[in-house]
Amino acid sequence: MNILSSSVLVATMLLVTLPALANGKFKFERINSVTERQELISYVERESKIVIERMNNYLIVPEDITFVFGADDGPLYDPETHKVFMPDEFTLEVMQRFKDARYVQTIEELFDVTMDVIEHTLYHELGHALVELLQIPITGKEEDAVDSLATMLVILTNKNGEEVALSAADLFDLEGEDIEELTDIDFWDEHSLDFQRFYNTICMIYGSQPDRYEFLIEELDITEDRADLCIDDYQRESRSWRKLLKPHLKDKKIFD
Repeated sequence: MNILSSSVLVATMLLVTLPALANGKFKFERINSVTERQELISYVERESKIVIERMNNYLIVPEDITFVFGADDGPLYDPETHKVFMPDEFTLEVMQRFKDARYVQTIEELFDVTMDVIEHTLYHELGHALVELLQIPITGKEEDAVDSLATMLVILTNKNGEEVALSAADLFDLEGEDIEELTDIDFWDEHSLDFQRFYNTICMIYGSQPDRYEFLIEELDITEDRADLCIDDYQRESRSWRKLLKPHLKDKKIFD
């Protein structure tokens, strides 16, 4: 075989092999029947399918990643099955927490803010999947890294992304209020404290659009120096995730 024929053969093999290495899809699956709050669960399912299809539009993955609704445990990503498990109980708990806090006034708004948290959670668990499947290097706590990725992807892929992220941040704040006294277990947990997750998410939101969300900094009495760091943090994380995910993006301009 001459050199030209050999080169053609190699090129052909690459063309055949490469798509096979990156032909994964993001999929929706429902297991177990809905028994409570069917209207809410149906709304969340419908909107979640839109989020999952959005993932298919801009991400390339080597394996199918299935988001399983109605699971018994979770939210969590299982690296053995490449599945994200989303229990209906989690959706109901989120809705109830916002309802108890009188966070919004109407049932439509209650459904919307609940879905905001579900969307942020889907991206959080997607982050775990990407770290595992794409072998993305992470320094520090993986939970913190995928928190920031979730917030960033929500902001960059949803025209109302900052508001979605703000609902997720406020849930962290509400959950933080449940803790009356911190113990050693809280500090050993793989997640940061709920209040830390709240402030980190707020920082990302402000950093993405400082002029629009300056009121958050004022309301939370965050210093000017820290606010400036939020802008730097957002820009740095955006550059970092763009570099890490660029080979796996269908739309290379997503982080621009």
